[in-house]
Amino acid sequence: MEVVNNEIVENTHQKFIFEKAKDFSYGSYVKILTEATIENNVLCIVEKKKWFGFFKGKHRQHTIPIDDVECISVESTWDFWDCVFAALFGIVALGNFLLFLITALFLFSAYGKKIEIKTKHNTKTYIQISDSSKDIETFTEAVNLAKVHKVK
Repeated sequence: MEVVNNEIVENTHQKFIFEKAKDFSYGSYVKILTEATIENNVLCIVEKKKWFGFFKGKHRQHTIPIDDVECISVESTWDFWDCVFAALFGIVALGNFLLFLITALFLFSAYGKKIEIKTKHNTKTYIQISDSSKDIETFTEAVNLAKVHKVK
């Protein structure tokens, strides 16, 4: 839905694409592409992962009725495996400056952000995003607008 000249224009299909790359320096080891669509009062989220640029990873799909969305927020997150490797290198790095730098690299690559979608049924769905995702506000406004003005 869009508001044009103070009138609601029905748009039954809106698409948002979010990308997240987990990497060390210039080399990405995981790319997460998430496609969120709002169509006929349903929010459909499809997440695809690619490892090292060509291995396909998990493919997840969530379908949430717009009426069930309670709130959308952006949160900071830490990647589990990067934190585990940082802890292991941190223990080994007690006397070695080079390993300490590798630990810092793992911690730097572990930090990220995600969109958290909470529903009325106390379920949470996450969309991994990069810090530079400009569509976050547009996405939350579109979901809130779709909740207020249901397509019939």
